[in-house]
Amino acid sequence: MAALAAATVAHAGDDTPDGFRSPSDNIHCMFEPAYAGPPAIAASVRCDIRDISDPPPRPRSCDGDWGRSFAVSDADAVGRLICTGDALFSDRLPVLDYGSAWQHEGFTCLSEKDGVSCFNARRHGFKLSRGSRTTF
Repeated sequence: MAALAAATVAHAGDDTPDGFRSPSDNIHCMFEPAYAGPPAIAASVRCDIRDISDPPPRPRSCDGDWGRSFAVSDADAVGRLICTGDALFSDRLPVLDYGSAWQHEGFTCLSEKDGVSCFNARRHGFKLSRGSRTTF
């Protein structure tokens, strides 16, 4: 994560969606604001990856898409793989160039040639690429 110091930083503004897509167009990420509820939902960043190798087996508890969506909330101690019924892919999202960082409300994402990393203020999150997905 030391790359953040040297990276170009893009901040989400009012004129663009609260998110970005990778230069390869394989990974799309969006900020999801907190919701007071009920039920209360913490602010988070979610990324969807279009093409992956070796998808994980789908658990019985997931009737939606599995293995392609990851999220981290502002309170999470680790990023997580999530079951979804939708996809974030949108051509309206701006491209985040390799070597650049995106920051919004305490979250940071780094766009690198070997994938996209996103994390909360406590530096917990995930890293996604076509060949591997990890949470930390």
